[in-house]
Amino acid sequence: MTWKYYYDKFYDWSESTQINKFSSVDALGAPDEVTEVMLELTFNHEDIANRIARKAIDQKLVFSAENISDLTNCIDIKLQEQLALQSASAFSKEDLENLEGTLDDDVIVELYKKKGLKVPDVFIDDIPIESDRETIAPKRPGRFFSNMAMVFAIGHGISKGIEDATGKSKNNRDDL
Repeated sequence: MTWKYYYDKFYDWSESTQINKFSSVDALGAPDEVTEVMLELTFNHEDIANRIARKAIDQKLVFSAENISDLTNCIDIKLQEQLALQSASAFSKEDLENLEGTLDDDVIVELYKKKGLKVPDVFIDDIPIESDRETIAPKRPGRFFSNMAMVFAIGHGISKGIEDATGKSKNNRDDL
């Protein structure tokens, strides 16, 4: 059976007939139509939508980025990624930006590389160690010992009793 006949009759048939007749389709048609059929069947029959996706992969159909995006959560993610990778030639830079968040970051990076485009910095994990060191403020000389001396001096002054302006000791225990 031709795809044209299958697609033209698709909405006239019951769901079970749609599924049964798909087995006799020789070659898939336009990617927009194939996507539409997968979306129609996925709600009750994700396995059939996955089968159509595998057939599209075997036949090397090239889908638009919008098609790939539409298939999110409708077919197996690995199949969606394969469809995206084999369709990379059809994507513009804007398409790749629109697919960000739809596909795994590793797949997005691979798509950018296949297109020969610069991978956005947000996808680059390896930050050189030297750049981390440059952002850290240089260590100032320690003031540890001068701070400790001040603490001991204050402590010593408190233990001896600090005299107020009248000459009396504030911490004199004998006055209590």
